[in-house]
Amino acid sequence: MKIIVGLIGAILVSTCLLSVADAGDDKSIPAGQKDKIKQTMVDYIQANSTSQGTFLIQDAVTKQTLRLKFGEVHKGVVKHHDGFLACVDMLEGKKVVDLDFVVSADQGEYRVSKVAIHKVGKEKRKGHLDH
Repeated sequence: MKIIVGLIGAILVSTCLLSVADAGDDKSIPAGQKDKIKQTMVDYIQANSTSQGTFLIQDAVTKQTLRLKFGEVHKGVVKHHDGFLACVDMLEGKKVVDLDFVVSADQGEYRVSKVAIHKVGKEKRKGHLDH
């Protein structure tokens, strides 16, 4: 009995992990293109951060300016209207702030066209972009 319960638990956990890993990742977008999109986001963050590496963004809910540090770029990239959507985890102290970035492409050149707060901690925010 313990073996069956353990096996079922292992299957459920691996299924959940697989779902999370694949969530929000469009397999039809070539890996090289995803890399360029993600690099465009990182370049945007660097170009729009203070000399101390702080990225400022207005929180539409609290109306406060968040002072964020770079965390990590999410794995997935999806198509979004006329461009692409991907996320970056930023840090406000120990709190994770998930930002949505819309990246547009024009003749092979990529640029960030919109940034919105997707989540603060586990709470989705007004104005976040649907994935």
